[in-house]
Amino acid sequence: MSTPTLDTLIAGSCDIPSAPPVVTELMAAMADPMAGAEQIAAVIARDPTLVAQLLRVANSPFYGRRGQVGSVEAAVMTLGFHAVRNLVVALSTRGVYGEFAGLTRALWDHANAVAQASGAIAKSVGRVSVEDAMAAGLLHDLGMVLLLRADEAGYTALVEGVSDVDALAAAERTRFGFDHGDAGAAVVLHWSLPETLVAVVGAVHCLERVAEEGAPVSRLAACVTLADGLCGERGLAPLPPPAGWDGSAALALFDDAVDLEGLREVVDKSLSQTEGVPM
Repeated sequence: MSTPTLDTLIAGSCDIPSAPPVVTELMAAMADPMAGAEQIAAVIARDPTLVAQLLRVANSPFYGRRGQVGSVEAAVMTLGFHAVRNLVVALSTRGVYGEFAGLTRALWDHANAVAQASGAIAKSVGRVSVEDAMAAGLLHDLGMVLLLRADEAGYTALVEGVSDVDALAAAERTRFGFDHGDAGAAVVLHWSLPETLVAVVGAVHCLERVAEEGAPVSRLAACVTLADGLCGERGLAPLPPPAGWDGSAALALFDDAVDLEGLREVVDKSLSQTEGVPM
């Protein structure tokens, strides 16, 4: 098995793509203080698949606007610039996955389930952006995709040789000197995405990394981590959470009473609403 480093992953020697073109154009448009919803929508409208995905999110049960948002400009107005930026970036990563088969397919399905569950948890607990939670959910295992692209057979064998997500992260650190959270965060940073997303992607399986980040980041990381574990419990993940997982580390990051059993019900209800799935 080859041994990619973070530097070689970022440099692209393992065929890791740069940010999708629409993301680059969107970032440039949003950097213009004079840009309005019409200009932002015009950039997104160049990618018909992305348009359909964004409209699906804008019309999802999260907003109570089923069928009411019929244009990209209306979606931008409904969601807001900040939310649209993060969602477009996350939704655009579909192209990173390549062929949808085997572990790649499982990772994409898992990313979608975690995105939906993260958004539902964020809405339930409050003081967390639903859109940020969905974007972070879609991106949270990006590092696994990147390592899989670097060495499909070798990384698949590594995943198949462990029992749960914690064991995988430990095996990755032993093999590479970093885990897939580190790899995903490094590339999200390379794509010039918000520092909040960088921190959360790097911390989903190691919440100690956001201990000093403050409530907005830690609450967002907690939402994604809980969504990841609850989806894993339901078999909606390549690997299950560790035996005895109870979400306690993530729950401790909320400064108010949050009940895991209540969140299980929230996630179950969300995952039963297929129209809320980002992709």
